[in-house]
Amino acid sequence: MSNTAVDHNNANGSTKGTLPTNVLSKNSKLDSKLTSKLQSKGLLPAGTDLKDACTGFKNLGQCVAAIHVSHNLDVPFVCMRANMTGTAPAAGTTCAAGTGSSKLSLGKSIQALAPTADSKTASKTATTEADADIRAAQTAS
Repeated sequence: MSNTAVDHNNANGSTKGTLPTNVLSKNSKLDSKLTSKLQSKGLLPAGTDLKDACTGFKNLGQCVAAIHVSHNLDVPFVCMRANMTGTAPAAGTTCAAGTGSSKLSLGKSIQALAPTADSKTASKTATTEADADIRAAQTAS
């Protein structure tokens, strides 16, 4: 395992108990490369701090997968983050009532926010994309 605390054998791209903000704070090159990669793909708005975006997630892979789902299904990331972290979205957001009332898995969040989507396929696709982005950013760092 590298000093980034990200386990390449784990599909969600993280080690148990390793918060994404800790991983990114300890490895500024990974933070910079991954942020740049996500911004270049149009997944993360310019000027967005990835550490801030990932606050509350269990691990980096989960956060990056949520970013991908948000983009792939055109679901506001603030709503995905709220559902997956169990925190209410900021006032003024256009999330559905009840968003963030409890912690949900990626699949359950997809079901709640994009009920017509195939949550299993969307979750698997986003997790695969997230893992690839994290690996590429690690290789480049």
